[in-house]
Amino acid sequence: MNGMRAVDALRPATVAAAVILTAAACTKAPATPPPAPPSPSSAAPSTDPAAAVATTEILDRYRSFRQAYDAAGLTADYKSKDVTRYLVDPAKQEVVRFLLNTHIHGAVYKGEAQSTLTLAKLDLKAKTATVSECYDATNYRLVFTKTSSPVPVPSGPRRAIIETQAKDFGGNKGWLFTKSETFRDRSC
Repeated sequence: MNGMRAVDALRPATVAAAVILTAAACTKAPATPPPAPPSPSSAAPSTDPAAAVATTEILDRYRSFRQAYDAAGLTADYKSKDVTRYLVDPAKQEVVRFLLNTHIHGAVYKGEAQSTLTLAKLDLKAKTATVSECYDATNYRLVFTKTSSPVPVPSGPRRAIIETQAKDFGGNKGWLFTKSETFRDRSC
């Protein structure tokens, strides 16, 4: 199998929360300058105690998810319960599929990614939220396990804005992530 086929197999059409980082970070820069990313102060601090508690819980869970996903990427661990415990479909299927494809093609991630989060939206009545993430994969590279050589990817920015939807399922489940979208025309 040549490297380009592996890249094609590793780049799904629709990508979930963690998977989006590769597709977004590896695309070419937009022709026009991207709009400014949301600043950490863009989500005005709430005086509502319930909103403050929910915001902390959502961002803490997302950080835990991101840490688990990045750790699973180091070994292409598509069976990681640490990753899937934060997800429901369709995000869960997409993340597992991506890690499985990575494993099948003998690739893993090396290095460390950087992430900056803000809570872009919160609706306590609907029990929904949107996390906005500046994901920087500059030092987090996909490599073939047998040779440690990099998987060929298109040139372009390795940073992207990812917005991930969350829903509060209540009880022991709490806030889980349902789907993500990468904004290729925005950088951070």
